[in-house]
Amino acid sequence: MVGACLLALLLAKPPERHAVFRLAIGPQMAISQGLGGKASQGGPRAYMEALEAIAGVRLDLRHSPSIESAVALLRAGAVDGVAFSLPSTRAMLPTSAVISAPFYTGTSVLVTRRTAVYTSLASLAGRRVAVIDNGEYRAFLARYFPDIEVLPLASPGDMLAALDSGAADAALGADGILVPLTRRDHDAILQVHAARDGPPVELRVASVPSRAVEVSMAHQALLALPSDVHQKI
Repeated sequence: MVGACLLALLLAKPPERHAVFRLAIGPQMAISQGLGGKASQGGPRAYMEALEAIAGVRLDLRHSPSIESAVALLRAGAVDGVAFSLPSTRAMLPTSAVISAPFYTGTSVLVTRRTAVYTSLASLAGRRVAVIDNGEYRAFLARYFPDIEVLPLASPGDMLAALDSGAADAALGADGILVPLTRRDHDAILQVHAARDGPPVELRVASVPSRAVEVSMAHQALLALPSDVHQKI
């Protein structure tokens, strides 16, 4: 269904082709529920391919082992942009970077066991909070909540499994990822809270000035996608 939708977009409006855009992504963006997933499953990767089809901007994803190393690639001129999702990551970016409008907005959520009383990050001082290893939430907690013991894990599924088993006291991440996974796989034991002292989720691209126009074109193309395309994706 998603593949047919992308093909229809391409045939309906053959795009003007632009140079390949080298986009650095850290571990948080590279998960299977993010840009590291398959377009056929919908979600961010399907949106990426839809934008490639109608805006003509082909992305070359450069996977980095940490958000810091992804930003370092931008500083070194080795990529044209870096994708990030938390406002706190802006402090790492070079001052010359052009920040896009958000491609997606959401909220940060905490997942806990149903018997737990933690409803804020402040209440988790001295406790173990599972996050994506070397991702933006790990950097956020280190900066703003250093008393929290960070449990770095490879995937959201691993985070929820650690919480389910008691290896973690909470998991922190984006609502668009943790809410459906919790409801699907752990609804009897785990519950989701809005992280009222957590950061907003704003998926943006920081680019070199010479490629900012193309990022803006991609954003405008996203806004122009028909509602039926959003539903299929």
